[in-house]
Amino acid sequence: MLNKWWTGAYCKYFRDAVLPADPALEAALLGRAAPDTCSCSVCGNPFIQQGKRAYCSPACQREADRCKARERMREKRGGSKGV
Repeated sequence: MLNKWWTGAYCKYFRDAVLPADPALEAALLGRAAPDTCSCSVCGNPFIQQGKRAYCSPACQREADRCKARERMREKRGGSKGV
């Protein structure tokens, strides 16, 4: 897809779908500074932190909330901590 003078250096799909999914690749190819990325504490995937976000997706947020609620209820019942 390189050297296509009528659409630019990269095809629309690559520019619109692939590059936003990988900020480090986008920064390297477009010559920008790489944004600071954090890793999700649930799944470990890297993501660009915006504000106080600690998780990469709402699904990871729900999973973390479930784990926290489970631990909180276990401590409230007086059960042992662990697996």
